[in-house]
Amino acid sequence: MKLKRTIIFNSGFMVLAFIFLAGCARSASVYQYQSPAGGVDHAEDSKAVIQILESIHQGIQNNDLSVILNHANKEKGIYIDLKAHKTYSELTAQIKDKDSYLNTFFLNTDKLKKTTNSPDQISIKDILSAQKIINVELFYNKTYDECEAKLNLKKNKNLNYRLNNPYFIKVKNKWYIYRLM
Repeated sequence: MKLKRTIIFNSGFMVLAFIFLAGCARSASVYQYQSPAGGVDHAEDSKAVIQILESIHQGIQNNDLSVILNHANKEKGIYIDLKAHKTYSELTAQIKDKDSYLNTFFLNTDKLKKTTNSPDQISIKDILSAQKIINVELFYNKTYDECEAKLNLKKNKNLNYRLNNPYFIKVKNKWYIYRLM
């Protein structure tokens, strides 16, 4: 996967625009960086957050949600959508249960349509699979220990509303996903 990054700093928040270009071969990133006033560099934080997104994206494409466990904080748990918080052990159980809401929502469009009785439903996997480019904007809090990612689909922009903004937290100098897409 090729990654082009443009970083813009804006009044206490850092806004990052990333373009994911899906491809079979990994190649070097094109990286354009503008240092913020004061010279504080948070590129490593952004790199860590994007690596988590890429890892989870790859897991979804491989029908393997267990990769999420590598990026969820064991003490804080995770929101699997906007309202449903799960402890780490509950998340583990949902991932193991192939009939769980999590597996259905992320991986199985046909089952999602049947479960919700809505023919217009689509799994996260199918949404992401149709994309060659995904724009990502990262918004950090002032202490750079929380980050929200806004995902913007380049193809099928009308499906943007189906994706939650993933949220990340930094605990003991390590980034974790705290809300899934």
